[in-house]
Amino acid sequence: MGAFTEALSLNQQTTAFSARLDSKGRITIPSQIRNRLSLEAGDRVSLCVSSPRVLVREVEDTKEAINLVESLDPIRSFSYCSGTVEVVLDE
Repeated sequence: MGAFTEALSLNQQTTAFSARLDSKGRITIPSQIRNRLSLEAGDRVSLCVSSPRVLVREVEDTKEAINLVESLDPIRSFSYCSGTVEVVLDE
């Protein structure tokens, strides 16, 4: 099963998780999100893609990642893991 690999604190109200898909395209929703949304086994979850622009960039360190994210506008969300920044831009 795919697993969430890292929690990223974006601010006091938002936490993002990066995930890796398993060979069948599945991921596991971490307990922090399941608890916050009161999700239980058998609940249906809807996913929506609204054709955002995604930027993926290799960076040297966290400081470079922060500088990149701060230089972009408007941002819907971002993640940073192992030297890679992924940014979803609002259109």
